[in-house]
Amino acid sequence: MNRIPIIVWLILFFTAIMAMLVMGYQAGLTGKRTPVATVSLAIVISAVMVLITDLDRPRMSLFEINNQLMINLQGKMEQKLNRPPDDGLR
Repeated sequence: MNRIPIIVWLILFFTAIMAMLVMGYQAGLTGKRTPVATVSLAIVISAVMVLITDLDRPRMSLFEINNQLMINLQGKMEQKLNRPPDDGLR
């Protein structure tokens, strides 16, 4: 239900593009390009985007999260409030 707004996606893509452009500009000024830095920046930006996309769409997840942790947390929170626990998540 709660999705990441389109403006956040646009800013994320803009930041990735600007980072690559700045790296290319710096390589042009110095006359040297470091492939390790270029590839590592591309991999890090891609990994962050994949992780954000995966967290935004939990039903199409690449990573599986154990729901038992959330159930345990709910039980602890209800104990603190001195209420009987519910049967399931809301």
